[in-house]
Amino acid sequence: AYPAGSLSHDLFLSASHDGGATFDPPVHVPAGVLPGAADVDALDLEARGNKVLALWTDDRGGANDVWYQRSLDGGMTWLPSDRRLNGSAPGFADGDVELAVSGAEVLAAWVDERVAAPNGELRVAQSSNNGVSWTPDAMVGAYTPGIHDVTWIDALINDGVHHVAWTDDRFGLDYAFAAYSAGVGLPWLETMQSRGEAGQVHLNGHDDTISVSWLAPTAGTSIQAIVARDSVAAWEPELPVVLAPVGDFLQYPVVNYNDLYGNYLHAWVHHHT
Repeated sequence: AYPAGSLSHDLFLSASHDGGATFDPPVHVPAGVLPGAADVDALDLEARGNKVLALWTDDRGGANDVWYQRSLDGGMTWLPSDRRLNGSAPGFADGDVELAVSGAEVLAAWVDERVAAPNGELRVAQSSNNGVSWTPDAMVGAYTPGIHDVTWIDALINDGVHHVAWTDDRFGLDYAFAAYSAGVGLPWLETMQSRGEAGQVHLNGHDDTISVSWLAPTAGTSIQAIVARDSVAAWEPELPVVLAPVGDFLQYPVVNYNDLYGNYLHAWVHHHT
């Protein structure tokens, strides 16, 4: 939103406690800056019952940093101070931010340009107490920061395991990669997911299964997916979800798990020619 008299985007939350019939008046989420005093760019939001978590970037320090806030009462009250997550090199956050939560554990991921803009790297921070305190931010991936470029990212906590997925161009084209950490502060283990060019990567999981899917923009746009059914110890072969006819193209794929039938559901936008 644009606060009155300001040209800066700002972050407000309006919550409903009756299934969407009515909404509370908007609440200004950032605690460390007045409305309109900083420009908010990227944003992600997670809600579990009355717990609301927000991750965003703003330029209150002159350049973009990654900030976190949380409410345990549906957005009525928040932490007394925002948590800055890119503490080891402030001012270089750029692009997407992603947030994941399970119980009291929180995973934050973002694209950072601290080595050599405009090439981005994937940085993460983890919390075991709903975001009151965080691990130092860390880079994930075996690419070379400042030389290779990370683009699409996603984050997930599934069955106690922290996951991130992304694309980077270490082999020339953008390929899909994923990594997992067995818990807060533990090492990240990386695997390459796609056999060809990839974009718009997504994660989803349930119990001990996890799925990574992505858009494959070459040879007729397709959506590809890969699944592990034992907490990522062994990935099954990459499979096509859908292939667009020659001349058509696909965009904005999303994936979710279907509890009723125990499978993954994919949806996308199909542009017909």
